[in-house]
Amino acid sequence: MPRFTYIALDSRGQESTGLVEAASTNEAIGQLRQAGYFPTNVYEEGKGGGRDGKAAKRAAKAARVSQPRERKGIVLFQRKKVKPKILMIFTRQLATLIDSGLPLLRSLNVLAKQERDPVLKNTINKLADSVQGGSTFSESLAQYPIIFNDLYVNMVKAGEVGGVLELVLTRLAEFQEKAAKIKNKVAAAMSQSWDFCSSSSCQNSKPSFTTCSAANRCPLSRRSSSPSADLCKVIGSSSSR
Repeated sequence: MPRFTYIALDSRGQESTGLVEAASTNEAIGQLRQAGYFPTNVYEEGKGGGRDGKAAKRAAKAARVSQPRERKGIVLFQRKKVKPKILMIFTRQLATLIDSGLPLLRSLNVLAKQERDPVLKNTINKLADSVQGGSTFSESLAQYPIIFNDLYVNMVKAGEVGGVLELVLTRLAEFQEKAAKIKNKVAAAMSQSWDFCSSSSCQNSKPSFTTCSAANRCPLSRRSSSPSADLCKVIGSSSSR
């Protein structure tokens, strides 16, 4: 079985190298990912080593083959928002990586590689490019107000100024989790009230109407002691004649 030399990043962002036995390059990359590594360079042993020359070209080609091809086409209605649960998971993972000592830029790159949501994946890549270009993390987040609201951006900005970005991100994740629970409780309460109103007791309740007797057909004869009742009697006696 062929052996492959790999260069990968671990969960803390530290670079490590080694050998792995696999039938193909894709299988070697899969084994590394299952072990918790993020491979950056994988090439077969004995066909030229190192990062220079043909070996680097083969490794780059293997990386391109291992990655799924993006579908190119015209998208009329593209989703631009991210679900609150997905955003909460991203915030918590980013806080964990930064708290473990990984730099912000490398943390964004690691999360972008493993993110499955296409909208958030594209956004994380753009955030990494903006941070690498010299912008602060809060300035980069402010460019996407549909995904990151003012509260998110301002808290990140405060964390950057105070040097406690990982703590602020953890608090943001907890706040998002509590907001999601409250929203679910409100939705459940509203659905229960709707079910109660649409029950059989409400559906079978019909308004009751009383029919007037022959002697009390005139609406003025509801109160017998009033002069209008006497007028109705006179009208009734004259019509009978």
